[in-house]
Amino acid sequence: MLEFFIKGALVSGGLIVAIGSQNAFVLRQGLLKKNIFYICLLCFSCDVILMGVGVLGLGSYLSAAPVLTNILAIGGALFLLYYAYNAFISSYKGISSLDLSNVNTANKEKQLL
Repeated sequence: MLEFFIKGALVSGGLIVAIGSQNAFVLRQGLLKKNIFYICLLCFSCDVILMGVGVLGLGSYLSAAPVLTNILAIGGALFLLYYAYNAFISSYKGISSLDLSNVNTANKEKQLL
């Protein structure tokens, strides 16, 4: 029983951490008043798709295909390393993600990407 509780708590914690960075980006764009409708729509759509995929049982399909699981794991690790590198460089340079003084005026397509 305790094993299931710990596993559920860790999964929930992982979901909360992922949502936190998304919320920081949405808050920053809202403060800048830049394409906030499209960004919120994209975040909402991605959340609905990911929840739907989880409910429909993509995990059972992936467990039957270990090669695909390994490819996704390596791709996810590379993605996280890239973002960790960018976060390290930003912190080293003293750049805050919510700092509005050094605003980059990116176009809508780049922000949605």
